[in-house]
Amino acid sequence: MARFPSLRFSLHWALFLGLSACTGAPLQVPLAYQPDAAAPVATAASRVAVAEVRAPRNLRDLGTVSGPLGLHPHPLLSELPPEQAVRNVAEGALMARGLLAPTGAQQFDLDVQIRRLRAEQAAGGEAEADFLITLKRHGSGDIVYSRETKSLKRDSSLYTIDTLSFAPTAGLSTLLEQSATEAVTKALDDPAFRTAVQG
Repeated sequence: MARFPSLRFSLHWALFLGLSACTGAPLQVPLAYQPDAAAPVATAASRVAVAEVRAPRNLRDLGTVSGPLGLHPHPLLSELPPEQAVRNVAEGALMARGLLAPTGAQQFDLDVQIRRLRAEQAAGGEAEADFLITLKRHGSGDIVYSRETKSLKRDSSLYTIDTLSFAPTAGLSTLLEQSATEAVTKALDDPAFRTAVQG
């Protein structure tokens, strides 16, 4: 004879599914240049300006923050449009290296295509950035450098309690900034990029 789940089990399962479907309030996080402890090598050649930053449609939704059981997921949003936030990261990285030129005075244009920018926090935090970075000669548009860069950051110490009212995001925001910064600086600190800028 077939056995069926008890009524109590069914009610508990329905309650769990109902709680899981409850979405918490959206959480906004900043995204800015986050240099690591090592100072970049500065150069006197201020030759590069950030030209175009492109992102997939609806990228402002960066991920979710929830507790270890996945209850009450909070949508994670960027405070600024992702294109502007990543532009700020790229300009900060160029400025730290002495490469940022005033708009109109540049010899090279830096384009950034955001392929992935994602962060999740539950029983731990994870942030990922995937950019296609292209350096073009200003005026002619000739491509002198192009590279896809990726960065994945994890922190198992980040922990969120399942709740609709509160979810801390400071640690996850730092991971996201570190990931985006590293994805940009992998290109800027590439010897091939430096050679292209000096050309």
